[in-house]
Amino acid sequence: MAIRANEHELVRYESEARLATLRDIVTPIFRHGRAGLLVTVALSIATAGVVLTLPQHYDAEMTVLVKRERADPIVSADPSVSSQPPTEN
Repeated sequence: MAIRANEHELVRYESEARLATLRDIVTPIFRHGRAGLLVTVALSIATAGVVLTLPQHYDAEMTVLVKRERADPIVSADPSVSSQPPTEN
C-alpha cells in the first residue's frame, strides 16, 4: 500500500522488498545526465583503445591424440570374429 504526503514526495511502500523497474534504473542516469554521458564516452574510448592495440590475429596449436584400439567390442553374427582387438606385430 502506497502512502503519499504530497505530489513531490517519494512513494513509500509497506514492504520495501520489491524489484527495481527500468524507470528506477534509468532515473539516476537522466538526473545526472552529464556524468552519465562522460562515463559512456570514457568507456567507449577505452574500449576502442584496447581493441586497436590488440593483435589482429590469433595463433593456435593443436595435437591430435589417436588410440588405435577400439574401445567398444565388435558386434557380429559370425562366430569366427573375435571381440579382442588385433595385436600389433
